[in-house]
Amino acid sequence: MKTLLVFCLCTSIQGETYYQIGNSLTWDSRPLYQQTYAENAEINLVNGWHIRTSSTSTDILNDPIPSPPQDVFAYPSPYPEAMLSEWNNLVVQSYRGAGHTLQMDINSIGAFHDMFPQSKLYIYESWPQIENTGQWNLWLSSDGSQLTVARKAYFETLIDQLESPALLVPVGEVFFRIRTGIQNGEIPFLSSVDELYRDDKHANELGKILAISTVISTIAEKNLTGVPYDPLVLLDSNIIDFSQRIVWDVVANYPYSGVEWDYTYEWWAANFGKSVSYAADGNKDSKINAADYVTWRDSYSPTLSVAIPEPKTS
Repeated sequence: MKTLLVFCLCTSIQGETYYQIGNSLTWDSRPLYQQTYAENAEINLVNGWHIRTSSTSTDILNDPIPSPPQDVFAYPSPYPEAMLSEWNNLVVQSYRGAGHTLQMDINSIGAFHDMFPQSKLYIYESWPQIENTGQWNLWLSSDGSQLTVARKAYFETLIDQLESPALLVPVGEVFFRIRTGIQNGEIPFLSSVDELYRDDKHANELGKILAISTVISTIAEKNLTGVPYDPLVLLDSNIIDFSQRIVWDVVANYPYSGVEWDYTYEWWAANFGKSVSYAADGNKDSKINAADYVTWRDSYSPTLSVAIPEPKTS
């Protein structure tokens, strides 16, 4: 196994910045490409990272560069030196390990944030392994002895129990939304959620689009739909666009993401007739049609200063 460390200690960074700490699932969010992708969306950001593969948050806290070495990727400086830089946001991944528990996540993530006290804290929501994708919405214990798992309830319990206020980068929820859409026949270019994976746990190129888009959409609070993606990734532009829309719908509606967004008539109209449950689905019947227009109009029209055009019925 090789160790790659890139040192460039920066004492002051301007603009929207964030530092990611995690394992190979964080690496699947393509930290090396995030700044270029953000520039395509006219977002000014600077990102850094410390990746130690096959590791829990506790592993990385206690032994950031293990000996004998395993794959470690760090830029512009590894943890803990990175804490000398100024980062607006800290993104830490929770991941399961033998005997690793909720309380251990609480302790290690809290310790990371103590080193970056000026940063807004985010938890990077890992997606489940392939065999566990059906367990995403299952209940689990909120006791500290609960083993670390990739489930929605686990991540929400984690941020509720952290001493510092925290938000979620909801990548796992995005994967689940794709799975639900496939089951409902709403995503014609996929037949199984397995098609987001390159092995039993890591994301393939489509899964990486979901991960990187969720990170940037959450932190920058911006819809990336239609933003050009890496031309070296040979995926149809319509599939990329669809994926970006799914990401934004999750991020903009997920209460733990911290993103607040006011929906407009244009958003509803652009999604009219679609069956995927976007934010425009005002009455939550998984169809976007005239009934949702009524819900939208009744909810939002008192705040508008312009006339709302009636939708076409044909």
